[in-house]
Amino acid sequence: MHPDLERLDRVDQLDRQLRKFDDGARKQRAILVDAKAEIQRLAGQLDELNHQVAASKTTEHEAQRKAKRYQERRASAQRGLGQGRGDPDAAQRQVEQCNEILDGLDTDLLEQMERQDTLEGQHTANAAARQAAQDFEDAAALSVPKILADLDTKRAKVQSERDGTYAPLDNDIKYKYEQLVEKKRTAVALLEKGVCSSCQIVVQNQQISDLKRGLIKPCRGCHRWLVLPQS
Repeated sequence: MHPDLERLDRVDQLDRQLRKFDDGARKQRAILVDAKAEIQRLAGQLDELNHQVAASKTTEHEAQRKAKRYQERRASAQRGLGQGRGDPDAAQRQVEQCNEILDGLDTDLLEQMERQDTLEGQHTANAAARQAAQDFEDAAALSVPKILADLDTKRAKVQSERDGTYAPLDNDIKYKYEQLVEKKRTAVALLEKGVCSSCQIVVQNQQISDLKRGLIKPCRGCHRWLVLPQS
């Protein structure tokens, strides 16, 4: 294999490793960003639930106070009937009216209590989820910097080898390499059983012979440089 092609093949391999390191670093940073965003989202939900719970309790207390007023009115009318004071028909109508209102308030209170229970259940679940998210973020805040530092160390080593391998290449080859990487992410393709591993086009026998003679030949399909498999 041509020495420049060996270098290109090695540079391509190293660039793939570098991209993996970069992808890994982005994923690690995203873990922290996503964890903070989740905590903020759950905190917003928790605040909203707090408002809903407070409003529900206010509504429940108002209904209880209203029920107490009508219970007192009914009791007063019932005492009047029992003692024979005032207009008995009016007192009876007041009792019946109070009973009807109190029945409605009882239904409202039951529904409100059910809603209160639901909200409190959601509040408890949300608070637990927020705490779990906070615990995860705390753990990630400790682990992610260490992982990033390890990735940086490994990346620097690979980058150093890549730079040393790449430097001796002619500028024309470097220019074409960078153009291929920019457009296709990779600049080198393996010749496997007479086929380009990247675009799957069949490589002509003459090109294969040229490669075996140590010439540099691009694929006629994707234009990547073709390399022979390691024997």
